[in-house]
Amino acid sequence: MKKLISVVLIGIMLISTMTGCGANELGYLNLAKEISSQTQYGFNNKTSVKLSKDLVGEEYNIDFEIDGEVNMDNLNDLYGTMDFTLKINDIAVENPISIKLADNNVYISKNAVIEMIKYEKILNGTDESSKIVEELYNNDLKDIDYIVINSQAFNDGFQPGLSYGFLKMQGKEVEYSEMYDYTHEYLTKAFKGFDTKLIKKVNNGYSFELTPESTLKFVKSLVAYLDENREVVFDETINYLENIYSLIVEEEFTEEEKAAAIAEIKQTRQDFYDFIDEAVLFMEESEELESAASMFDDSIIKVDIYKEKNSYKEVTEAEIVYENVSMGRLSSTTTIIPKEVEKISVTGNIITLEEMEKAYTKAENKVNPVQRIELQWYFDSYDAQVNKYKLSGNIDWDYQPFVIIEDRVYLPLRYIGESFDETVDWDNENKKAYIIRGDEKIDMTGVLVNSRTMVKIRDFEKLGYKIDYNQVDGLSTAIIIK
Repeated sequence: MKKLISVVLIGIMLISTMTGCGANELGYLNLAKEISSQTQYGFNNKTSVKLSKDLVGEEYNIDFEIDGEVNMDNLNDLYGTMDFTLKINDIAVENPISIKLADNNVYISKNAVIEMIKYEKILNGTDESSKIVEELYNNDLKDIDYIVINSQAFNDGFQPGLSYGFLKMQGKEVEYSEMYDYTHEYLTKAFKGFDTKLIKKVNNGYSFELTPESTLKFVKSLVAYLDENREVVFDETINYLENIYSLIVEEEFTEEEKAAAIAEIKQTRQDFYDFIDEAVLFMEESEELESAASMFDDSIIKVDIYKEKNSYKEVTEAEIVYENVSMGRLSSTTTIIPKEVEKISVTGNIITLEEMEKAYTKAENKVNPVQRIELQWYFDSYDAQVNKYKLSGNIDWDYQPFVIIEDRVYLPLRYIGESFDETVDWDNENKKAYIIRGDEKIDMTGVLVNSRTMVKIRDFEKLGYKIDYNQVDGLSTAIIIK
């Protein structure tokens, strides 16, 4: 565990030193802090990715654009909109997919369903779901505007944490600025005078450039610096972690647990020193790094971040070249424009994600119905393996509970019935289960087990289904054929 913690510490230091403590590095950090301090802004991102055949077996050209705006003034009531377009090779989204964060819900425009299914063949090698989606889109989603995800985290009073870029400290909201202040202090003290030589000052901003050669030089200089300043770096890293921990207010991470964690980390000092000694020795005697770097000659990652009038821009250009063959390229431009963003409630007809899943199952059962269900179980097991054979020839499998009552097997009525596109009903007053067919209610021999209606397999013969049953070496198999 101690050695693991030491590696984590090294990771923290590596990430931190990528911004270093030189004038350019601190300037880069301060500009990033300025951008992150914006709480209301519009944004646009345009990204192009080219993946080579040598990398993924087929050439892909991917272009997407994201356009939106954000209001993060109140962390308990975050607001944001995003319009998303995508093109993969010749397949493009015709109408932007809209995603909205409002009133502690996430809303996704229904056209996401029909637009994203276009890419199924690329992702899965098949387009068999397209008919199901069309059935869903033209029926249950016909009058729907948005699919809503009502996050349970929000409903339970979740306070945005690190994943949202914010922390909680003593009951008040702490923004990025406090984290940046601690980071600035950490870099200033732990890596005083260390220059990554990776960041350059450009007009109204900074440029970060990484090549195999510059990466190798950076690693060597970092190891040398850590070797000469190991005590200071370790001590300041501990101080930095203590400061970060002080911002976190979580019931699951008490003050006692924080103190214990820091105490355990402090015990890794010698492990950290040993790691540095091993790194120094590796740098002096090994040629593996040079060999590895040479395989990626001509690879480059370049990030420019700068101000442009009333906006901020980040431009990324990257290409990975392996043994003189280009594996892929990336080009991305993000623009952030500070402005007032009005919070607008989402209006229109909505469907929940749970309702959406049920509607999809309904459409699937209509387009690609289950024709046969095969169940297998052992007498002393709790679940039966379920194989559902569909019209298309596909097989879906699952596990479902079963019970044995008076030597008869009972299975979940709703699961089996709805798999065959039957309408299932439960009469709570009479404690009876039914299959509804038009005006007819077909009584099923059901019992409640853990709030689930279980029915005898043979009862499906009432619906006209054929039942086959056999048992071999303790393995029971039941087949229900529609």
